[in-house]
Amino acid sequence: MTQVKIYCLLFLCLVGCQQHKATHKDGYQQREATLNDAWKVFEMPQDSCRTKVWWFHGETETTREGITADLEAFKEAGVGGVVYYDQVHGNSNGAVDAFSPEWWEMLKFSASEARRIGLSFEINLSNGYVAGGPWITKPLSMQRILASDTVVTGGGHLHCKLSRATDNESYPVALLAYPVDKEQFLTHRDVNARVSSKDLDAKEMCYGNGRLKLRGTPSQPADVYFTFDEDFTARSITYRGNPRGKSQGGAMNEPGLPDTVFVSPSFIEYPPLGQLQWSKNGREWHDICDIDPIYQAGGSTWNQKTRGFNAVTARHFRLHLHDWNPDAGAASIPEIGSVLLSGQSRTDLWEEKSGLYSEYIGKTSSNAGAITLDGSQMLDLTSYMHGDTLDWDVPQGDWCLMYFTHESTRTRTKHGRPNLMGLECDKLSTEAVNVQWNNYVQPIIDTLTAIGCRPDGVIMDSHEAGSQNWTGDYEEAFAHRNGFSLRPYLPVLAGYIVDNQHTTDSLLKICRQTVSDLVCERYFGTLQQLADRENISFTAQAMGNGQSMAVDN
Repeated sequence: MTQVKIYCLLFLCLVGCQQHKATHKDGYQQREATLNDAWKVFEMPQDSCRTKVWWFHGETETTREGITADLEAFKEAGVGGVVYYDQVHGNSNGAVDAFSPEWWEMLKFSASEARRIGLSFEINLSNGYVAGGPWITKPLSMQRILASDTVVTGGGHLHCKLSRATDNESYPVALLAYPVDKEQFLTHRDVNARVSSKDLDAKEMCYGNGRLKLRGTPSQPADVYFTFDEDFTARSITYRGNPRGKSQGGAMNEPGLPDTVFVSPSFIEYPPLGQLQWSKNGREWHDICDIDPIYQAGGSTWNQKTRGFNAVTARHFRLHLHDWNPDAGAASIPEIGSVLLSGQSRTDLWEEKSGLYSEYIGKTSSNAGAITLDGSQMLDLTSYMHGDTLDWDVPQGDWCLMYFTHESTRTRTKHGRPNLMGLECDKLSTEAVNVQWNNYVQPIIDTLTAIGCRPDGVIMDSHEAGSQNWTGDYEEAFAHRNGFSLRPYLPVLAGYIVDNQHTTDSLLKICRQTVSDLVCERYFGTLQQLADRENISFTAQAMGNGQSMAVDN
């Protein structure tokens, strides 16, 4: 090491240390004393500079002897503190239930032993990770918005029960109506289309809810044909699949632009499952778009993807599926199902853009000449609803009714003691964060404070609970932050194009940014305020790229 490097290193090391009170008049001796002090700081660092460790409990039996042995070994190794953390990856043989009398005794003994030995003692935000438990009800859990659509013809009174977009328990948001041309809302399920394949169960794939495995050698194509009696105009295709591999990394598009390639560590790129193609005669085929794979975003429960494209009119379409693994047998067998070929214009990859699914948003189709909804002609029919039933005098023309509801993503905590596992709390809700704190963190703080061992801090582990894009007051929060109502533009969150594609993409980016802002304010911000109230530290792992949610890390 050169002398210059030594002096640079010493300068950094001496920042924050006590000023050396030199008694030597000679400059060289003063420098010698300063050097000696600096090396002492390296040899015996201040406790505030020491490494802390996560100290996992719950894998097996916990004993007082084991606790003491662990903590004394940590101290001897130079560790400065521990985070008491119930994180379980095995079968928990011999482990007691969380919050049982035995669990509380071991926790209190651990805190008191850490104090005796001279180690800092912190706790985790949750049993397992990341933030939830049996006290988080569905309304307080992570939420997403969904929409069903129905096209009706006007000129009379309409009394009907509207279907929700999900069979799960959900909560109404709004019912909106837009004037449309119903011919442009047809799908292959609405007209006389014959779906066939010699390789797969085409009817189950295109009319059922199941997903079919693409077995066999990937280099041997599997084709699914859509044959129409008359010309059909297609503008989008939606499908579901099994997530494979690891997500590309982060829905907020940091640090790159939307058309810049960006991937997270360990990302393996899979080829498309194949292509959607069209033909005039059923013999000569032309590509429309790729059928992209769906990647696994940590904790995500979403498995749907949509490709939007410029209108293609033909009698013959097919899914040409081939070469779906980078090399034969190297990856899991892909699945595809719930295929919907539609005349509806949809935003290309709208599920990612709306924050339903966390993925870096790459370059997408411009969708020139798309069929759009006119936000200025929106009619808000929410007040005409009685439960799921609508009573409305329909004006002349065709109208698309869009029924928006929100549901729990049903994401659960993981890797904790089994008895305190539960739903993940809503990361956009101050109320949900307070419920998590009051049911898990606060009882631990109060109990340890009562024995004179108040914890030094609370830690939040990585968010691996999938994405969410809604909360109960999202519309109000959106208007407060952005200065205008989201209501006329709600369809953009269900893949529809309002006004034009540029406006829609811009709105979707604002929606993702609003999610990010609410996470920072209501999740991290609330936790920081609660920790400040208790005069303890709060440390959190950043969300964002690779962490399952549309958040700017």
